[in-house]
Amino acid sequence: MFSSSMAAGRLTMAHLVILCFTWSSSAYLVGAWTGPSAFRPGTLTSPRMMTVMPDDFAPPVATFGVPDERVLQTTIQWVQDAVVGLNLCPFAEAPLRAGAIRVAITRAETVEDLLGCVDVECAGLLATPEEDVATTLVVAPHLDIDFVAFHHSVAGLEDEDILEEAFPGYADRIMVVCFHPHHAWAGVPENDALNYEKRAPFPIVNLLRTTMVDKAIQAGLTVDIAERNQARLRLEGIEKLQAVYAQLRATAAGNSAEHSPKT
Repeated sequence: MFSSSMAAGRLTMAHLVILCFTWSSSAYLVGAWTGPSAFRPGTLTSPRMMTVMPDDFAPPVATFGVPDERVLQTTIQWVQDAVVGLNLCPFAEAPLRAGAIRVAITRAETVEDLLGCVDVECAGLLATPEEDVATTLVVAPHLDIDFVAFHHSVAGLEDEDILEEAFPGYADRIMVVCFHPHHAWAGVPENDALNYEKRAPFPIVNLLRTTMVDKAIQAGLTVDIAERNQARLRLEGIEKLQAVYAQLRATAAGNSAEHSPKT
């Protein structure tokens, strides 16, 4: 996905606003809000969003026993504690604070259905101003495939040529980064902390605008990012990372407690 360290304290669920969109299965805009409620529903009615809404896309039901709301909460917590909190990517903190991260929860159970949702979300992202939605997380908690199958069938979209072949016209405007609960780098031991660089509580396809990536590159934010992530993750250690992900699983199971992991 995207990252940078939090500068001024942690956001909590009480600081988040969730606005239901009209152009995907179930989607939310996540960001800072100072109101009294953790969840404040609303509707965005931009014609650009509504035109890409497929007729047969319906809101998902509970996924593997995890209600939609908890999938969302767990995903937000992952962005805060793992992506931003562990400083793994230069693209995450700004859109998180600006309320410009779109979380699209899909009911897709097959790769084909997931790719259909990704296609819709690519179109929606490009039809929306960057200040409104900077990046999209397509979360697929129904997708019950192991990491090897995910890597060969979905993660290939990270390759620009494969992305262009699958979705013509998007490769020069969108970059894809994929995450899986059991991600493992080739040649890296299973218990190596480095594998957590691309782990997430659910299969996730992150859609990044290439303009946003280009700005980060020009600002020097991506210099030595792989080396920095490797050093940071191994410094944190496997036990700390396992604890972070144990808390994410607890959130998904409805056993979330107030958390403030050290970063």
